[in-house]
Parts: sequence; structure tokens; C-alpha cells
Amino acid sequence: MAIDGITTTLDGIPEELQSHYTKNEETGNYMLDVSGFIPESEVTGLKDALNEIKTDRDSLKKEFKPFKEAGLTDINDVLTKLSDYDKLKEIDPEKEAGKLVAERVDVVNREWTKKYNEDINLKANENDKLVGQLQNMKINDAIRDAAEKTQANTLLITPIIKQHIRFNEDGNIYIKDPIKNSPELDKIGKNLDLRGKFEQMREDPNYMPLFHGTGNAGSGSKGQPAPVMGSNGKIRIRRNDQEAKNKYISEIAKGNVEFLD
Repeated sequence: MAIDGITTTLDGIPEELQSHYTKNEETGNYMLDVSGFIPESEVTGLKDALNEIKTDRDSLKKEFKPFKEAGLTDINDVLTKLSDYDKLKEIDPEKEAGKLVAERVDVVNREWTKKYNEDINLKANENDKLVGQLQNMKINDAIRDAAEKTQANTLLITPIIKQHIRFNEDGNIYIKDPIKNSPELDKIGKNLDLRGKFEQMREDPNYMPLFHGTGNAGSGSKGQPAPVMGSNGKIRIRRNDQEAKNKYISEIAKGNVEFLD
């Protein structure tokens, strides 16, 4: 006959064994007091723990299912994704949207600023070229006008005088003093205009050959102008003026002669 280790009543238990049963006050059951036998309270606790484990396992399997379907089978990958998700939840959409808008505005602003500066520089370069061309035309016209009024040889006097011409803030030309780098003055202290400069040069023996009617123009061989001192300090003679070449042979050897075509 088998003896129950746990029973709800001692009825049917031999009297000589009933004294070996201990009543569990929590459950009301009787448990046979045998060495090595697990008490009912512990058995109940183990069952409860096992049920909790099963419940947690089922819950985890249910929660893990979406991650498994997404290809995340490693728990570390899952934890990483959950951490990223938590960080995303902390983001304020309005603030982030504002940042994105500000960044985009900054990019567009830099792009337009760069393009604007490039266009401005291009226009400035084009404008500088046009200004240079207009100033050169104005200088050439002024030289021709002054040359006609003073009987100067335009072809010969232009390269000499042109390097000394400047423009003031009003856009008018003036003669620069090569030493002081300022407007050149006449004898009474007034700014010297182009015609005044030509008349001054007409009286200078070094420049007389540049002017008709001075008795020196065309005095070279075959009607060529006599040698002239250039602004660089060199003697200027016609390349086809053999007489002048013979006369200044020593200066030619020293490199002190500039030939005019």
C-alpha cells in the first residue's frame, strides 16, 4: 500500500504513521516528515517560480518576434536598436525641424553668396576693362588734340607723354610729375594741362625734334627726325636712320639707344 507524502486529511493513514505528518497551516495539507523529502512550501515556491519563468519566456518570445522578423536574432543587436529608439523618442520634432530648416537656409545662403560674389567680380572685371578702354581712348584723343594745336608729331610724342598721364577723381586727365608723383605745375603753380606740357616740351632742345616748325623736325637723313632723348634716358633714333646710327655708334654699343620703327 502506497503512502501519500502529502494529503489533505489523515483519514486512511495508519495510526502509527499519523504522528509522522506535519500540518501546513498555510495550505491545510499534511506532509509526511521524511528525511530528504522536499517540504510542500518549497515545492509550491518552485512551482510558482517555474510558472513565472514560463510567463516571462512567453512574454519575451512575443516581444522578440518583431525583431526576429526584422532579421535581428542577436540580443545585442536588439538592445542597440532599443537604445537608438529611446534616443529617437527624446528628440523634439519641432526643434529638429527648426535645425534642418536653419541648416538648409545656411547652405542656400552660402551658395547664393558665392554666386553673387562671383558675378560681382566678373562684372567688376568687365567694368575695369571698359573703363581702361575708355580712358585709353580719352588719352589718345587728348594727345591728338594737343598735338594738332602745338604742331607735335603724334606718332613720336604719344609713347613719351602717355606714361605721364593720369586721371583725377573727376575723370579728367592731368600730367604727373615723375619725381613727386603728383600733378605737374607750370611756372606760376597751376596744374599743367596736356597742351601746356607740349608747349613746354616744344621749348626743350631734347624734345624739339618732335615738333614741326622748330627747325629740328625732319633734320635726320631722308627727312627722318633727329635723335630724341626718351623718358627712360635713352637716345631715340629711327631704325632706318643710318646717319644717326653712325653718329651714336658708341652709345649704341653701350646700350643707350632705343630704336623707333
